[in-house]
Amino acid sequence: SLHDALPICHGEATHNVLEKEAQEKAATEAEALGIQRGSEAQNAMMEMARKAVLRDLNQADPELSSFGQEQALQSRSELSRLTSNIDNPLPKPSKVVVSPLQRTLQTAAQVFPNHPKVRVHSIVQERHTGLACDKPSSAAEMCRHEAFSFMDWGIPLKEEAESTVNDDVDTGHRLTEGNVFEPETAEIGRASCRERV
Repeated sequence: SLHDALPICHGEATHNVLEKEAQEKAATEAEALGIQRGSEAQNAMMEMARKAVLRDLNQADPELSSFGQEQALQSRSELSRLTSNIDNPLPKPSKVVVSPLQRTLQTAAQVFPNHPKVRVHSIVQERHTGLACDKPSSAAEMCRHEAFSFMDWGIPLKEEAESTVNDDVDTGHRLTEGNVFEPETAEIGRASCRERV
């Protein structure tokens, strides 16, 4: 049930590092222009610099930074400590639902390595901003990564296949038996992903 849910945030991603660097650079530039530190004008320059990083198409679905990977390992250790507490143990997670964003997949792979019930689903994606950093990579590609191969990719693979069919219809591509996704004949999940490799 929902009250038993244990949300875990992803670790720091590479675009988060670039956001901080851009803000620091903008703050320095503002001061060089004589703009007072902490002023509304300086804050506006810093925010503009941060948003420029997020709009950068080179920041598509960024991965965890090295510090983010450390954070994920710390979360794994902390979760292990909490679930093995003799006096008042936290129940071990029976299911894990993870967003299809690369940074969340990497976090889940570190915190719950080889957990038998990890399901990838966009319903838990933190935000849908339309920015490159918040648009998941192809499920068909991501499920091939060894680190994510134990996860259930059924829903994202189905959604991606249906989206491809809809795009083909919208653009006038001719649908043939070979390019139509048929859920009743497709094996969904881990096995389906392995077959695509």
